[in-house]
Amino acid sequence: MLQLPALKHPDYRRLWFGAAFNQQGMSGEHVVLGALVFQITESTGWIGAIMAVYFLPLFVFGMLSGAVADWMDRRTLLRRTELAFVALQLCFAALLFLGIDDLPVIVAFTLLTGSFLFFDKAFSVSYS
Repeated sequence: MLQLPALKHPDYRRLWFGAAFNQQGMSGEHVVLGALVFQITESTGWIGAIMAVYFLPLFVFGMLSGAVADWMDRRTLLRRTELAFVALQLCFAALLFLGIDDLPVIVAFTLLTGSFLFFDKAFSVSYS
């Protein structure tokens, strides 16, 4: 069995497992988002476009999010972005549950989700 001395430390072990589960959740989100867009449009081109919209904030806000992370309290920023991300996902789920699954709505929620996600990633990386 693989011995990893770093995993003997409880704080690092929590960080490592949390990051692993977070990555699995993000991968699942990408698959579900792509399946939803394909179900609505029946176009693989739209799947690529929606993923580009998802990752667009990385290019736009990348340096800004790092500067904000250095300027403000990281713990507070992480809590706020996580709460905003959860609230946004719950709103998106409610709209889908109500049958409001128009492509512009999905694009808007994808852009907002990507924005919060990349701010959150910059804050969590600078915190560790």
